[in-house]
Amino acid sequence: MNDLTMRGIVSTLDLITLILRFSIGHKGFCGDLRQFYTSILIENDQFNLQRVLMVEDLDMNNEVIEMIIVTLIFGIRAVSALSEHAVIKLASFITQTNPRLGELLMDSRFCDDLADSETNTEKIDKLTAEADSLFESVGLRCKGWSKTGSPPHKDVTADGHTVNVA
Repeated sequence: MNDLTMRGIVSTLDLITLILRFSIGHKGFCGDLRQFYTSILIENDQFNLQRVLMVEDLDMNNEVIEMIIVTLIFGIRAVSALSEHAVIKLASFITQTNPRLGELLMDSRFCDDLADSETNTEKIDKLTAEADSLFESVGLRCKGWSKTGSPPHKDVTADGHTVNVA
């Protein structure tokens, strides 16, 4: 299937900008979207591209079961471009009412990782709450937010002291 699908161009992911935005302000914060690819549904007219035939117990005498994977999945060449397109649409939708949240999605994200900084904790708390509300409205969810001066969220740290960003 990868030989038949287009890879797509992802020109919006800029790791340098994300790291600069994360480190330039007084208080840094980061989050990690949970099950990012599998949270994005594909259009019904694309279902034929993710049709799977299965035989229970690999026994050829059993009935063939047809299934369709209705979300983006790992290992498919076009997934990065498709997920990026979905987030760009979300950012353009929200930018008109909340420019700072749109900016977070466009300039402070690398795939499913978000990282930025603000002048104070109150602004971080407000922005992350707005992000959580937006994500929930479209079926996404952040594993947890971590910010300067607080221990990392337990779902985004391996050692209890540090987090990986992008």
